Amino acid sequence: MHKLPVKRLQLADGSTALVTTVYDLTMANYGLERGLGDENCATGYDDVKAYTPAWAEQITGVPRAHITRIAREFAENADKTHGRSMIIVGAGLNHWYHLDMNYRGLINMLIFCGCVGQSGGGWAHYVGQEKLRPQTGWQPLAFALDWQRPARHMNSTSYFYNHSSPVALRNGHRAGAAVADGG
Repeated sequence: MHKLPVKRLQLADGSTALVTTVYDLTMANYGLERGLGDENCATGYDDVKAYTPAWAEQITGVPRAHITRIAREFAENADKTHGRSMIIVGAGLNHWYHLDMNYRGLINMLIFCGCVGQSGGGWAHYVGQEKLRPQTGWQPLAFALDWQRPARHMNSTSYFYNHSSPVALRNGHRAGAAVADGG
C-alpha cells in the first residue's frame, strides 16, 4: 500500500468522496515517493522494492545498470525530439505469459515520456495479432468511432514502414542514403 494525494469533494447529494487521478494511482503503483512521507517507497534505484531496477534485476536477470541506461536513453531521445520516440513491437512479445503486463510497461514508458500522439512517436506493430488484446480499450479513440462508422482500419505494417523516420527526413536525410552512397 502506498500513500496517494487526494481531494475531498462534496457531491450533489451532500455526501463527500475522496478522489485522485489515474496518474497518481499509477505513480503509487510504481512506488514513487512524491513528497507524501511514504515509507514503503524506494529511495533509490538500488533499493530492492517493487518496480526499481534492482527489483527487476532479481526477477529478469537483466543488470540494473542496463535497465537504467535504456530508460534514460529513451527518455533523453523523447525529450530532445519532443516525443518522437517509438516502440515497434513484433510477434515475439505476444507469446509470453504476462503479455498484458509487457504492453502496460511499454505504454506507460511512452506516456511518461510524452510520446503518444506525436508524429514519429508512440507504439507500432509490424504484425497484426497483437492488436487483438488491447483493441477493445482503445478502439473508440484509435478508430474515431465518435466521428464515423464503420471504424477506419489501416494496414499498419506498411504505414509504419513508410512513416517511422520523420525526424531524419525533416532534417534532409534521405532514407537509406548511407547505404546508397556506400557509407
